[in-house]
Amino acid sequence: MFAAPATVSARPSSRPVQDGSRRAITAAFLANSGIAVAKGIGFAITGATSMLAEAVHSVADAGNQGLLLLGGTACAEARVVYIEPDVAHPPRTGDD
Repeated sequence: MFAAPATVSARPSSRPVQDGSRRAITAAFLANSGIAVAKGIGFAITGATSMLAEAVHSVADAGNQGLLLLGGTACAEARVVYIEPDVAHPPRTGDD
């Protein structure tokens, strides 16, 4: 009548950034870089300072995506240490 609960592993995940997330961040980085170039060209042709502001904004967005990629890579390369619970290291109950 009732299904057994799913087993939950206490081990931390060793893959903090999924491949799909990395692809999405890379796509956003490339798109923001291309948009920044296009807006920079638009500024060079028209001389409109609003286009310059938009180009700088797109560069900042691309920089944000770059930092996300950098942080995801560094986190993925970090060594995860898992200690089996014992008397010296009791399991946490979540009450603290």
